[in-house]
Amino acid sequence: MSKKSSTCNGKKSGNPLTEYNSFEDAEEGADYANANYGSNLVPYLCQICNRWHLSPKDRQTEVVNSDDGYDCNCVGSDGTPKDLYRTQKDATQRAKCLYEDNGIRLQVYKCDETSMWHLTHQENSFSGSFSSKKSAVCFGRSGKALTEYGACEDAEDGAEYAYGRYGGDEMIPYECPTCYKWHLKPSTSTGRSFLSQKSTMCFRRSGKALTEYETYEDAEDGAEYACSRYGGDEMIPYECPTCYKWHLKPC
Repeated sequence: MSKKSSTCNGKKSGNPLTEYNSFEDAEEGADYANANYGSNLVPYLCQICNRWHLSPKDRQTEVVNSDDGYDCNCVGSDGTPKDLYRTQKDATQRAKCLYEDNGIRLQVYKCDETSMWHLTHQENSFSGSFSSKKSAVCFGRSGKALTEYGACEDAEDGAEYAYGRYGGDEMIPYECPTCYKWHLKPSTSTGRSFLSQKSTMCFRRSGKALTEYETYEDAEDGAEYACSRYGGDEMIPYECPTCYKWHLKPC
């Protein structure tokens, strides 16, 4: 049995979503749409109306339940059991889809009983605590002060919080050779750290300052980082005859 929802609308079309009273009804609706229209739809339980809707399969994430051998006692504000997600990435993807579809802003947090992941409306969902502050000596390429942590454990908790709160690239801690504190960097970047800053002497044709490196090794690491982080042309280091520092240029 299905009908048009009175509470839930598609974000792109603005039209009411079709709602189903049970998973079985939604599954039959998905099978019909997939067979007749070439769709690839799967059912999902809506957290707004507590009914079932259909969504493209690639927008859904795996929910773990007691049938998979995992269970917890966590419940939502309405008393119903919370969905469990196997990874933080799955939970974050689900939160992103819910926000895009229905405007619901949910936070990701780790379940204390299973070490898997839930979603919550609460802002203070992060279960750990960590000490951090803005650095007085280390800055990102944008010129903004980096966040510094006193210990690796604090940085790990900060990375977990940032990923659950904001999504985006997963971050990992690294010990800074300048301030001897801990900062965060994308996990896709080079595993080595390097020193760089904006030059006060050398500029591009656009007028923007070039990035300068103290050593060839720093510039080499910077090139590797830029390639893995941003893609584009492969860069190689060169020693500047003006400032006697190292810059990067296309290979």
